Amino acid sequence: MPTDADEAPATPLYAFEQIRGRAESRRDPQEARSQLRVLWKRLGGDPADLEALEAGDPDGWQFLLRYVTDGPLGIQWYDAKRPELEAKQRRYNALLVGLAVVIAGLAFALPFQPLVMVLLAPELELAEATSRTGLVDAAALFGVMGTGGAVALRMSAQVVRYRRQAAVFHKASAALKEQLYRLESDWFQPPLVVTDAKGTRLHPAFATAIREAVGGAQAIGADERDAYFETLTIDVHALTDNAVAAQEALSEKAVFRGDRHHQHAKERRELAVELSKARLAVRTARAKIEVLEAEREKASPDEVGEIAVLLREQRMALQEAEQQQAHLEAVLEASRLG
Repeated sequence: MPTDADEAPATPLYAFEQIRGRAESRRDPQEARSQLRVLWKRLGGDPADLEALEAGDPDGWQFLLRYVTDGPLGIQWYDAKRPELEAKQRRYNALLVGLAVVIAGLAFALPFQPLVMVLLAPELELAEATSRTGLVDAAALFGVMGTGGAVALRMSAQVVRYRRQAAVFHKASAALKEQLYRLESDWFQPPLVVTDAKGTRLHPAFATAIREAVGGAQAIGADERDAYFETLTIDVHALTDNAVAAQEALSEKAVFRGDRHHQHAKERRELAVELSKARLAVRTARAKIEVLEAEREKASPDEVGEIAVLLREQRMALQEAEQQQAHLEAVLEASRLG
């Protein structure tokens, strides 16, 4: 007597839901027919209606077959390819780690290279050529490190490419699964076909839903292809964008600081020039006042009034010049302290 575990499941499984080998093709007609029977049964349809549909409604049958090809078989293909990309990513990660260890070892050995050459020079009879040989070896070591760094960047770009491609396939697979399960939920056990004197054909509402599902699956596939081809453009520059941006930011800060220093020095020079002019104005005003006071003592009574007016003007000019001088001296001193 069979047990519950020996009985076939009430709800059949799609190929992508089963634990099985990789899909060989997403366009296999026989596989599409097999998956169409699974879809039909999960929708609660009669297998006899599906067989009659192929003869009575070839267009509807082809749309069903096309949806199964773009939907469930597409999911199966994506789910099979994603582990391959993830395995490649892991292999490249291992190679990248090994290369990083080698480069780190070379970088660690570089400071000791001249010492090693000096110690080995007597035994290798390189006493006269130690300096030249050491320079050549150091240059070669730098070249190896530079080449290793470039290779590491290329490998990093490949790792990023595989990771993004796997993410693209995962996104497309998830979108197709969501569409498939929504179709099952919306159309479980409603009328899928109509039968009349002309034969069996898809129910008009279900036919519309299948056409929309085909269009949606093709749109998901088109988005996947666009995103996949974008991953092929990933290069070393995609990895160095952040480093370049950081370098540019530091350069901008350095330039900004340099500009600020230059601007500060320029402002101080301008203040010094203005201060010199103010001091000159003070000395000129004082000299004029002394001359006018000397002339007033010698002037006639008619000229004393005119000289008095000139003295008042010069004293006001002296006062303004002294105030300007004091202000500029304070500003210049503050700029020195700042």
